Formats: sequence, structure tokens, C-alpha cells
Amino acid sequence: MTGQLGNDRGNNRRAISAKGVIIPSIVVILLFNILIIYITFIINRSGREISAMMQRNFVFSEMSGSYSQGVDSLVELVGKYVSTLDEDVLKEYLSRYHQVIEDGNALSGEFARLKYDEACEQMKASIAYEAGRNDTEHHALRLCAGAANLDLSAYPELQEYALTPQEEQLSPALQHDAAMELISSRSYQATRGDIQRALSMAIHFAADRTAAEIERKNRILANYRVIQWILMGLGILILIAMSVLLFVRLLIPLEKSVEIVQRGDEIPVNKGFAELQRLAVSYDELLHYRNKLENNLRILSMTDGLTGLPNRMALEDYVNQFKNDTDIESMTVFSMDVNFLKETNDRKGHLYGDRLLRDAAVCILTAFGDSTGKNCFRFGGDEFAAFWINEPEEKIGPALAQFKLEQEKREVSISVGYARSADIGATSVKELFEKADRFMYSEKAANHSRELHQE
Repeated sequence: MTGQLGNDRGNNRRAISAKGVIIPSIVVILLFNILIIYITFIINRSGREISAMMQRNFVFSEMSGSYSQGVDSLVELVGKYVSTLDEDVLKEYLSRYHQVIEDGNALSGEFARLKYDEACEQMKASIAYEAGRNDTEHHALRLCAGAANLDLSAYPELQEYALTPQEEQLSPALQHDAAMELISSRSYQATRGDIQRALSMAIHFAADRTAAEIERKNRILANYRVIQWILMGLGILILIAMSVLLFVRLLIPLEKSVEIVQRGDEIPVNKGFAELQRLAVSYDELLHYRNKLENNLRILSMTDGLTGLPNRMALEDYVNQFKNDTDIESMTVFSMDVNFLKETNDRKGHLYGDRLLRDAAVCILTAFGDSTGKNCFRFGGDEFAAFWINEPEEKIGPALAQFKLEQEKREVSISVGYARSADIGATSVKELFEKADRFMYSEKAANHSRELHQE
């Protein structure tokens, strides 16, 4: 058994440890969760960036629309002022002019910040076309201001634009005609189309660039989402695998071990995790030592400490086993009593009396004992018994003769009586024992009579 347990320990070292499964699984799942959180953060950030890019196109559209409307409104206002010479229209034009310049520069600056080079170049071209057209418009407005005899100190934008000496010499009506001619010229009208085309190209390039960035971000976002799903799937698979492993190698073996412990059997040590196997080894060792101890205690409780023969308790168990044994046909019961035990104890002491009992036990075992030696009993102080099962009657005489010789050799006197039944079903062990006991006491009385007669 000890060797087997040693082998089991060797196998146990190669078994899978629950700690070796659970801790790495938890670490891997934690790492997966950290990666999933990180990827989720990246996905959310990418989503916000994509939303910002889409919003950027909307902002570009609004800014370009505002700039385009401003450019068109300047054309309308300069034409209206030249036609009406209404000073309020002039003021509105100059106010709108500053807004258009600001809108154009803002849109161009945004393209430059985003490094949209093509859009930035087209926007600069649109602003340059607008600046050239503004020169023509300011020229016309300056001529009209002179024709209207306006105080230019209130209009520094016009004051900075100087007329030629020839234009200064013109009459107000001719100055007005010259202004009309400027804004009606083909070059002035063509500039309006150049501004809008350049602006449209700038917005087109910006939209294409933004769309390309959104597509790139979407591809990255799709890859991250695939990785996220893979990590989540792997995490779920690890959880399932760990749960199955715990169920198969821990819960089921543990449940079976509990049932085995309740039955009092040994637990198989090659099942379950290493920790459970080590527990099984320890339990089996403890069970082995307990059974060994119980067996020793049972033997001690059933054995006479002085003679080594089975005691009264063993005799009762021995007799009880015959009740349902159908293989027993005949039985011979020997009842024996050691003579002069009290006298020996009184004259020589109890040590001599103990030796007398041990010598008597040897005589009884030698004459009546079977191959096991378990059929002879000391069930009282000087009282012994022996049982023969299915032995022929012819053996009784030689056994009694041998018993007498053994007594003489060891200087022991033992009274013996016996009773035999060829059909045990017709009588009982108790009846046989009582009959043998009566026979023994009659012989004992005869022995005492002989001793007294000799004295």
C-alpha cells in the first residue's frame, strides 16, 4: 500500500494543478479585458474623430457658402451704389467687404492648418481673384465718391485708393460713367467666375481629402472592432474552457470523493487536479493507517493477552458465524479447564500461574488447533474451548492422546470434555458446548478424586 501511495505521488507531480490553470487564466482574461478597454477607447476616439471630420465638411460648406455669398453680395452692392450713389449702400459694402476678407482668410487658414495643400492653393487663388476684383470695385467706388463729393475722411479704405490726375480732372458725370464702365467690363465679370471656380475646387479637394481620411479611419476602426470581437471571443472561450475544466477535474471528482469518503473507501488518486490528488493521497494514507489501527485494535480486543488465543468476544463471533452457514455438517466441541490453577497461584505466585496458562494454551493448540489456530479459545480464567468443523470422529481419540502427551511433556494438568454432532442442524452449538462442559467437569472431578486418593 505504501509503495502504491508513493507511485501515486509520482503521478500526482505530473497532474495539472488547479492553481496552474486558474491563475494563468485569470491573468490572460485580465489582459484581454485591459486590451478590450484600450481598443474600446481607441474605437470611441476614432468614432469621435470621424464625426469631427464629417462635421468639418459641414463647417467647410458653411464657411465656403458664407464666403461665396459675401463675394456675390459685394458685386450687388457695388453695382447698387454705382447706380444710386446711396451712401448707406457704400457703408454696407465696406462692412461686408471686411467680412468677406475675414471669411476667406479663415477658410484658407483652416486648409493650411489641416495641411490640405491643394485646397489651400485653390483657396489662395480664389482670394487673389477676389483681391483683384476688389481693386476694381474700390476704383469704381472711389470715382463714385468723387462724383458724389463725399468726405473721404470717414472712408479710409477709399481714401487709400488714389485716382490718376486725368481721373481727378474729370467731371462728376464722367467720373460716374468711368465707374460704370469699370464694373461693366468683361474682365471684372470674368473674375467673378474665377473666384467661384477656385472656391469650388478648394472645397472639392478638401472634401476628397476628408473623405479619404474618413475611409482610412473607418478601415482602422473596422480592424480594431475585429480585434475587439476576437479578444472577447477568446476571453469567452477561456472562461468556458476553465469552467469545463473546473467542472470535470474539480467539481465532479470532488463530488465522487465525498461519496467515496462516506462509503469509507479509498479515493482514486489519478483523478482531478493535482491538489485534489494530493488530498486523495493524504486521505488514502490516513484511511490505510486507520484501518490498520482498527484491525490491530480489533485483534487485540479479540485476543487473550496472556496466551495469545482468541478470547470470549472472539468465541462469540466464531459461534455466531455458524448460524447461517449451510456448509457445516458436523461439529465437535471441546471444553477444557486447567487443573490446580488456584493452588499454583497460591503456592508459587501468579507468575507461575500465568506460565501454567500459557503452557496449557500450547497443549490445546498442538492437539486441537487447525491450520489457522483460530478455533481454540481462552474464554475465562482457566477455561478453554476448541471447535472442529466437519472433522471425522476417528480423529478425536488420537487428538486426546496427543493432548495427554503434551500435558505430560509440559507438566500441565487439563481436564477436557467433548461433544460431537454428526448433524449440526439437529442440535445447536450451545447444546454441544453445554454437553462438552458437563463432560469436562465430570473428568475434572475424577482428576481431583485421583489426586486426593494419591495424597
